[in-house]
Amino acid sequence: MTFKKSCNSSLPFVGYLCTYQARLCVRHLKTNQILPVAASQKSLRALPQETLFLIKDRTILSVLGHISDPAVDEKIILASLPHRTFAPDVMRECASFEGLSDSILSMYPQRIDLSHLCFCTIDPIDAKDFDDAICYDFTTGELFVAIADVSEFVAPFSALDKAARMRAFSLYLPHKCLPMLPPILSEELCSLKPHKKRLAFVWKFRLHRGHAKVLRTECMLAIIESKARLHYDEVDTILQRAAPKTDIESMLLALFVQTSRLRKRRLKTGYDFRVSENRLLLDSTQNLLEIHTATPSMAHSLVEEAMLLANLASAEMLAQHFKTALYRTHRSPNMGKLRQLFAELYAFGYDTGTLAKSQFHTRIAEIQKQANRRKQRGEIDKIIIKSFAQARYAPIASAHFGLGFPLYTHFTSPIRRYVDLCVHRLLKAVLMGKKVGQVVQNLDEICEICNTKERELACAVCDFCDRIYARAAQKLLGNTVEATIIMPAESNLPAILRADSLLVGARLFAQHCELPLLTKVHVRIEYVNLIRARIVCKILGEARQEDRKQARKARDV
Repeated sequence: MTFKKSCNSSLPFVGYLCTYQARLCVRHLKTNQILPVAASQKSLRALPQETLFLIKDRTILSVLGHISDPAVDEKIILASLPHRTFAPDVMRECASFEGLSDSILSMYPQRIDLSHLCFCTIDPIDAKDFDDAICYDFTTGELFVAIADVSEFVAPFSALDKAARMRAFSLYLPHKCLPMLPPILSEELCSLKPHKKRLAFVWKFRLHRGHAKVLRTECMLAIIESKARLHYDEVDTILQRAAPKTDIESMLLALFVQTSRLRKRRLKTGYDFRVSENRLLLDSTQNLLEIHTATPSMAHSLVEEAMLLANLASAEMLAQHFKTALYRTHRSPNMGKLRQLFAELYAFGYDTGTLAKSQFHTRIAEIQKQANRRKQRGEIDKIIIKSFAQARYAPIASAHFGLGFPLYTHFTSPIRRYVDLCVHRLLKAVLMGKKVGQVVQNLDEICEICNTKERELACAVCDFCDRIYARAAQKLLGNTVEATIIMPAESNLPAILRADSLLVGARLFAQHCELPLLTKVHVRIEYVNLIRARIVCKILGEARQEDRKQARKARDV
């Protein structure tokens, strides 16, 4: 038996038991490479095939379970991530906060007391941590964006800080949140819960009441009290009804007028993408129960524009006081990518016009109008986004192409993002006259850690969802599903499709497919590989041939 060295062998990974050349062996779950493990054939024979192990340096650390058990999916995802438990020294540090909820505010008499203002939080209905709250005084045009002051509890270089830095982000799986910080902070002391006074970092914006313009900004350390915990659907109902019943409803209606103006102005240089999100609802055994497709709404837009103002103001303050800091950057796509994008859209029947980088924003807006008419806006937006570079964290300020901002940072989510926590420390150093070296060090390293972790966690969530879909597909073998081709077949690689019915959002794989991008098809679910989390299908035929005819006609014209 021959073995191949696995990459990153010093990190724990998941392997599964199988037979190779008449002997039991362990294969890497992701690469399928055969791996050497310190286990005898006799001990391996005691376990069924496709048993999963957590392995490090040839040693089997634990048996995770069998691939047939839905509960093993979460164990697979968490095996190589630091989100499983908090170390004892972290929990000891957290223990020192117990009982502070009511008394801690008396320790900050110098803070500006804004607890009389009508702040509210707006989050998903199942949210447990509340980073941000907003308040708008429509008589003065003053908008307050309050963010939980996590930095007051997480001291630099402490055990809590090290744990947060190692995680870099909270991990959101469909059925649970694995927080960056222990629940006593993320869900209690730092969470802007209703009718609880909390420490907050607040940006105050004086908005022009007739134009989309910020007249004055002010940053402050404050105490606030959220008067209501709202969720997006509630706020959408308020905005659609346009008949306020309470002061908060009046505030939100007036603020939406302002944020709509701000959004319209921002989109003159930034981009507007309408990408829906499929939320998987799981039962108690982690099997798929329902799929909810959510699209950005008026409530999302209201919150987004308020948060963008705070992030932009924070970036500008960083740039004024520091040579290096922490920024969210997004470079513009290169001409090669743009030519490829326009060629792809043209082949699908879109009038792309002449490509010139100076006119790219206008061209994209025109293509999106065409996509609206053809009811393909979501698919086209995804293709455009794919051609863009990935946003990154960097210590040097540069433009954010997608938003159309000259500089940008992340400030509004310190409960769930480590960069935001560090940005708070930098800004607080300015407000309180502290030396920066006492609060943040190694900015390059922080950016690199967070960039790497961001990609890792995004892949982990995709992998988990693929596994949930694959288990559900096992019960649908032989069923016909409507699907869209999102990646045509290339050389020996199968085509990738997105399910549009039954398993909405699931990735499907089909061999022998020569149909072009975005073709709507009927497929039959043929086979499911739970180990690889792959759903294999057979294309039965095109679902909407009129789309193909329309594309050819548009191309001929």
